Amino acid sequence: MAIAGLDVGQSGCKCTMFNDDGQVSTYAYQEYSAEKSTAGYFELNPQTVWESVCLVIKKAVASHKGSALKALCITSFGEVGVNVDKDGRILRNSISYTDFRGESQSVDFEKKLGRKEIVQRSGHVPHPMYPFSKLMWLRDNEPDIYNNTDVFLQYSDFILFMLSGEKYVDWSLASRTCMFNVIDKQFDDFLLDGARLDRSIFPEPVQPGLPVASMRKNVAESLGITSTVQLVLGGQDQICAALGAGVLKDSQAVNGIGTVDCITPLFNRPILNDAMADSGFSCIPYMLPNHYVTFAFNYSGGALLKWYKDKFSKAILHNLDKNKSAYSEMEKQAPKEPTDLLILPHLLGAATPYMDIDAVGAIIGLTNNTDAAQIYRGLLEGMAYEAKTNIDALKKAGVIIDRLTICGGGSRSPMALQIRADLFDMPVDVLEVEEAGTLGAAIMAGTACGLYKDIQDGVDHLVRIKKTFYPNDKNSAIYKAQYEKYQRVYPCIKQIQGN
Repeated sequence: MAIAGLDVGQSGCKCTMFNDDGQVSTYAYQEYSAEKSTAGYFELNPQTVWESVCLVIKKAVASHKGSALKALCITSFGEVGVNVDKDGRILRNSISYTDFRGESQSVDFEKKLGRKEIVQRSGHVPHPMYPFSKLMWLRDNEPDIYNNTDVFLQYSDFILFMLSGEKYVDWSLASRTCMFNVIDKQFDDFLLDGARLDRSIFPEPVQPGLPVASMRKNVAESLGITSTVQLVLGGQDQICAALGAGVLKDSQAVNGIGTVDCITPLFNRPILNDAMADSGFSCIPYMLPNHYVTFAFNYSGGALLKWYKDKFSKAILHNLDKNKSAYSEMEKQAPKEPTDLLILPHLLGAATPYMDIDAVGAIIGLTNNTDAAQIYRGLLEGMAYEAKTNIDALKKAGVIIDRLTICGGGSRSPMALQIRADLFDMPVDVLEVEEAGTLGAAIMAGTACGLYKDIQDGVDHLVRIKKTFYPNDKNSAIYKAQYEKYQRVYPCIKQIQGN
């Protein structure tokens, strides 16, 4: 039997099909973009996402040569959702997590209930990135939309609804609303009352990885699927990436280097202390009962490198062959040794452990000898310094990481991986399958339909390490000294800004 993982992101969606021997059968990807609203905001069109999802499933199924598809697991980015009315119609475009409409509502909510009480229940520090603030904003500013909302579905839930007509949300995405009790695994009346949000608009929460629905016959036929397909909610994409990296034990973590640079460590108890809250670290239920993860992240991961490529890399890429990767060429020309540059990668504000939306980037250490290729390596180092800052903050909160697996587009960069091994002073593994999110979803799909006896069996069958990068003692010593300097950059820049 064949299984599939569907990963719905903010800028595109992908579907990977696997044969029952664990080998990738087919892969399909479709890109889409945010749309500018009449008010000047950038929003995501749910209909465009749905049509793109249909396209990638249809392409993957059509290219697949093996046995029939038996289970499909859906994962998605979080914090963004779709307002749907009682007739199943989309009411408006989705407001992005980087859109800070709802900021004042978030502040008022925290003042009303108190941060400590909210954290102890939801596992999250209130922040305008979370959907509760957007829903409060809609209630206050677009009451017709809010009042006609029958259900608010984040993107995994929305795609499940479109495929099956069923309304469920997994624990991980439910927790990202900031209205979900991470201990009781239910939406919390105290939080909902404090936010003045209706419980009825949130779907029923379920454990990630359990089969929850079957695909509607007419939808299956339109996608070229002839068998009965079980549908599974796999959780937020970083959760699935953790499973796809084989993260099943305490102190293991996955580092997804995509548009956002995110570290997801696993721990075997809820950690809800002040150190977690002060760093903006959330406590999110995992698919294993009584296990949790958190997200330590930098908004400007791959987005930082794309910015540099688009704005400043002509000196490196002027003779680039159209068939070659721009990033590979920049890496090829970059110096092999550590640079003296300290680059603060806060182009989109600072995420954890600062949670400072007003933070800005900076380049420290420019001289007459600095060239474009050095800056490129400096960007890789800056991203790694920021990740190390998060690892240290996690340690202070009681979350220890002793081994890291890298996935996502950043895993293609040997230089970036070696920098992280050197700076973190720990082994860094790289997966054979780059897209750990769809791999994790496939593990859950295979377990749900009985292909694997449990999650561990699925990991044993599908997760394979391609290469391990080990620390270079000489570079580790250099980076240790540089990292101490880097820790002074953000406070200085913030002081210069006058914030």
